[in-house]
Amino acid sequence: MQPKYSLGGRSRHRVFASFHGKDVRKTFLSHLRKQFDYNGISMFNDQGIQRSQTIPLALTQAIRGSRISIVVLSKNYASSSWCLDELLEIMKCKENMGQIVMTIFYGVDPSDVRKQKGDFGKVFKKTCARKTEEERRKWHKALTEVGNIAGEHFLNWDNEAKMIETVAKDVLDKLNVTSSRDFDGMVGLEAHLRKMESLLDLDYDGVKMVAISGPTGIGAIKENLCDQKVLIILDDVNNLKQLEALAKEPTWFGPGSRIIVTTENEELLQQHELCGSLPLGLRVVGSSLRGKEEDEWEDVVNRLETILDRDIEDVLRVGYDNLDENEQALFLHIAVFFNHKYSDLVRAMFTGCNLDVKRGLKILVYRSLIEISTNGNLIEMHRLLQEMARKAIRKQEPWKRQILMDAHEICDVLENETGTSVVSGISFDISEINEVVVSNKALKRMSNLQFLRIYKSRDDGNDTMYNIPEEMEFPRRLRLLEWKEYPSKCLPPTFHPEYLVELDMKHSKLEYLWQGTRKLTNLKKRDLSRSFHLKELPDLSNATNLEELNLTHCESLVEIPSSFRFTSVFSNSFSSSYVTPKDPNFTVSYLVDSLGLPTKLAESISKKVSFQDQRNPDSVLNLLRSHGFTDSQISTIVTDYPRLLLLDAERSIGPKLHFLQSRGASISELTKIVSLVPEILGKKSTSVYYDSVKCIVEAKNKKSSNYAQCSLENKVRNISVLRELGMPQRLLLPLLVSKSQPVCGKENFDASLKKVVEMGFDPTTSKFVLALRMLYQMSDKTIEEKVQVYKSLGFTVENIWEIFKLTPSFLKVSKNKILQSMETFLGLGFSRDEFAMMVKRYPACIEYSAESVKRKTEFILKKMNWPVKAVVLHPQVVGYSMEKRIVPRCNVIKALMSKGLLREGSELPPVSSVMSSTDQTFLNRYVLKHDKLVPELMAIFTGKRVSETRSRSHNNEKC
Repeated sequence: MQPKYSLGGRSRHRVFASFHGKDVRKTFLSHLRKQFDYNGISMFNDQGIQRSQTIPLALTQAIRGSRISIVVLSKNYASSSWCLDELLEIMKCKENMGQIVMTIFYGVDPSDVRKQKGDFGKVFKKTCARKTEEERRKWHKALTEVGNIAGEHFLNWDNEAKMIETVAKDVLDKLNVTSSRDFDGMVGLEAHLRKMESLLDLDYDGVKMVAISGPTGIGAIKENLCDQKVLIILDDVNNLKQLEALAKEPTWFGPGSRIIVTTENEELLQQHELCGSLPLGLRVVGSSLRGKEEDEWEDVVNRLETILDRDIEDVLRVGYDNLDENEQALFLHIAVFFNHKYSDLVRAMFTGCNLDVKRGLKILVYRSLIEISTNGNLIEMHRLLQEMARKAIRKQEPWKRQILMDAHEICDVLENETGTSVVSGISFDISEINEVVVSNKALKRMSNLQFLRIYKSRDDGNDTMYNIPEEMEFPRRLRLLEWKEYPSKCLPPTFHPEYLVELDMKHSKLEYLWQGTRKLTNLKKRDLSRSFHLKELPDLSNATNLEELNLTHCESLVEIPSSFRFTSVFSNSFSSSYVTPKDPNFTVSYLVDSLGLPTKLAESISKKVSFQDQRNPDSVLNLLRSHGFTDSQISTIVTDYPRLLLLDAERSIGPKLHFLQSRGASISELTKIVSLVPEILGKKSTSVYYDSVKCIVEAKNKKSSNYAQCSLENKVRNISVLRELGMPQRLLLPLLVSKSQPVCGKENFDASLKKVVEMGFDPTTSKFVLALRMLYQMSDKTIEEKVQVYKSLGFTVENIWEIFKLTPSFLKVSKNKILQSMETFLGLGFSRDEFAMMVKRYPACIEYSAESVKRKTEFILKKMNWPVKAVVLHPQVVGYSMEKRIVPRCNVIKALMSKGLLREGSELPPVSSVMSSTDQTFLNRYVLKHDKLVPELMAIFTGKRVSETRSRSHNNEKC
């Protein structure tokens, strides 16, 4: 649901304070306002606004225009319907606009506010006496919500001044600005301030001019003058860039400001007005009109005059819409795959296709849709144009899309083989995807697929589960393969890289790419950096055009092929060598001798599979025999599905046989099922077991199985209901095999399903399945007991079900586990309110063992000296790996602090900055930035010292 209004515009006042005047205006609030003025924080002043029965429009606008609202809850706050209406507007802005809300409990207990009890509750009831039921309900909800927001408790402070300083610093942190006077702990700044004071010569009454130089783009004018009423005179302006540099937008300055511009070039001001202060838009529009007739110019100008108040996309599309079909296709491909790539690499990517790339690039440059640097031929596209391109792709009819970007659409294409030959590129962001299922022919079906990119735009610390068949087939004409964190130890044996131009598989689990020599004449770039398991490289003698090979941090790689020669730059003159193809006679002889197959049948099978070593097929046959398969059944299986002989018996086939047996299949049933459908053993995804599980469910004599308890009639009925709701087949298995067997019930199933649907769960997601299982297996009494426990912590019923919608497993946690978790955190120095706040922010924090929570939290609080509040604000930290994330990153921070290299000086950076950032962001921010001064940082970060640190942390030494 879209918000009704937005914080996207400039806030006139950074902070709005809601308070009861008689309680705090002349005391606490006046001191707070003085501190805010001292720190350069603009707070709305309500002086001069006449009181009335309802809050005036000026106050409503002030609340909506502020970035932060501070609610000062005093004993008489609830006596004012004005205050309560302000609070309603504030909470609405919090929900719809993401406004930050801070609380100060001034002489009242937070629980009294939450529950409207005590003196605070008596005052509230008196105010409600003359109001409607709807008004009372809204006020009650708002007070409950604001009472649940952790804030400063006045009674907990001995020194009001210290508390006010803390509030001001917290506001500054949230505004992400630095106080002009709050420089405590910032080493070396005093000297610069003294130098600035001497330049300003503040005692001199005359006029002085001081010039300040520094990097552009830091927002100094906008940030420092956005609340100030100023007069700016720009004299003799002759270039649009001069105007934009000093006064690009009126919103840079405070209300009442005036900007006077003098220029001899009246056209400059008209240009600036026409394109809505958007120089990029001006360039795009102007470039699109080059060489056009006068009437075409007039038509475009008329269109522009009608869309000045519409999105920037409408301006930018002018240039895009004037491209022909091939030029548009090139533009979209650059936006998705090749921004910030070199033009010669892009030309190589499109070699042999219908696009005239050389001409197309010239046209895109001519239309100002891209820029190509003169010194390095680097293609650059503005981020707004890039976003416009993505929107253009989303608006295309699904069957016409050459590029797939929607993650859920791609999941369906990969799992159900619904892709077509229209698709030329896939850009798959798996950040929001828990499981990726790829059918073995899904990619190959897209015969024109040339560009495949699988990546994570953000890393939340959780690994995506991949279900990829070992025989997965890539399309033969693939030119770009970018797959970050590739999950398998090698590429499929059917992978053909002869058209490949760029191979990017950073952070992969590859041990090797492929065996033997492959044709690599088109390959220009290969990046395998941080593939820690990579043990060997293939023969590179055919990579005659290779320009870049990145093997940094491939720690298991001990030898480079002799065919590859290092020089100061990569050489293009590699020697050529070939190996003879595998002898199919070995495969034929093996099949005849081991399985007794007729020679002609063996020869036919050898065209589908070929091997030169009997160890792997022997292990497969021995495994099947050990599970009761007869030689006749094995012959049938190999004939129907010969690729089985190439699979890993221990790691691939064995677990699947165990799975089927664990679901109640007897030996005779198991061997019969696999003989009929041998492909079951080649599927890596558990979702494809559905048909086999169905056979087991409907088979007879399942006395030892959960399936015996299930009415076939109920099962068929309930599965039909779920399918009508749109549940895909891959999600039915968890319901079929769960011990609670929700698909076997009737009344309880219907009741649970109704609740899940009413809550708005999407039946195509795993959350729907989890929620259904949770509600089905818990009685109403059990649910009510858990609700009461959470209510005792200050949660409302609405809070509880909102969290359940986000994390269905939230209700799975037992009552005792909840209380045990609370005791653990209380023992570590957290208050009940802080514990409740953590659970709201990150419900999973109560699921971790007491030992794990204690170990991680004590390390963060005692070894790193972060405050309790840091964990309260970022409770996800208790779920991170101690060895892989917490210890290595903390070691890096400690090393930087010991050298005085952190921007924060002696203070620790925020926990979220250290722990939540992706590896790449952390690398850039804390490691690579300082690696010349502290060269050992990379070793610390990559975990080479983790074992040392672990032993030290257990011995209670400093990390």
